[in-house]
Amino acid sequence: MLLPSGSSVTVTLEDLPYTDTPATVIATTTFQAPKAPPITFSLTYNPDLIEKPRRYTLNVVITHKGNALFRSVNHIDPFHTPLTILLKRAAQHKEKAPLANIHWKLLHIDGVAIASSEKLKDPNFILKKGNKIIGFTGCNRFVGTYEIQGDRIRFTEISATPMQCNETMETEKAFKNVLQEARHYKIRDNILELFDDTNIIASFRAVHF
Repeated sequence: MLLPSGSSVTVTLEDLPYTDTPATVIATTTFQAPKAPPITFSLTYNPDLIEKPRRYTLNVVITHKGNALFRSVNHIDPFHTPLTILLKRAAQHKEKAPLANIHWKLLHIDGVAIASSEKLKDPNFILKKGNKIIGFTGCNRFVGTYEIQGDRIRFTEISATPMQCNETMETEKAFKNVLQEARHYKIRDNILELFDDTNIIASFRAVHF
């Protein structure tokens, strides 16, 4: 079927996690969707991140103005080519999942996957009572305030500790820009997506301890 103008496609390569652990994102890409299928894509990934005993899958979603229109629903073996992926219409959820008091782990910024690290704690944030945000950029801890009205969100008065970390400073800078530019949010399942005025700029996964 024809897609509305301005629709985007996001393709993500992930491992298939065990029951109680979140998936690890290997690579992702987001691009403007054509008006009608078939939709072709390519995805670049680091083969050093692939471990033979593990299984991997591709997740695909088509969105328009922050709403999921279509998504893949079955396991897709990314290494069995040529690939043909069938998307099904996404369910429309009327009730929003909780946003506050959740540990939101950073997954992507501008379509680029943020790799998990065994040595360093992953970037994250938590929205607390009293409109307070606390978090970690990958190098420094930060605090600030937030406001929510409907699906609109703003982060303000962000301040962070002054440590310098050569390995993660680029991620920290990009994370701070996300907090500055965020205007809207969307939650689907355990995924939080932040948008500027028009496009998705970052995504996060809920981690439950």
